[in-house]
Amino acid sequence: MVKGVKWSFTVDLSDEATYDRRKLEHRIKSRVRQKSSELAKEIGRPSVPSTFRVEVTFHQKSGRWKKDNPQIPREDRGVDLDNCIKWIFDNLGPIIQDRIKWGKDMLTGRSVRSGKRGSADSKIVELIAKKINTGSDREYLDIVIESL
Repeated sequence: MVKGVKWSFTVDLSDEATYDRRKLEHRIKSRVRQKSSELAKEIGRPSVPSTFRVEVTFHQKSGRWKKDNPQIPREDRGVDLDNCIKWIFDNLGPIIQDRIKWGKDMLTGRSVRSGKRGSADSKIVELIAKKINTGSDREYLDIVIESL
């Protein structure tokens, strides 16, 4: 895989109440995992060990920004950019590789692979994260992953 390959997708949150943390967390995790899988099949994934840059832009609806100054976000309840980053990182495995889960073989006592456990997010060496006011009731995440 050549350096500089990009995978990108959008996760629409417009019909979710962003204050329902569990519901939103599940939606983000499942959508990121689904989109990552689709893109890994379509574009491919790195064939050699790679590091990655991830860019996350949280487009927040206008109601979550101060009315008197719409360039400043309100400090209120609800899921924000910092909450979303971990959920995104944990589900990029189809592109950046899943982390291997290890267990003990009951017969030999040796360590053996026993499945997958999140993504190998230690391969993400750069993060660009920002949030912007959409000026509407629409809310979504734009996610870009680039091999370095």
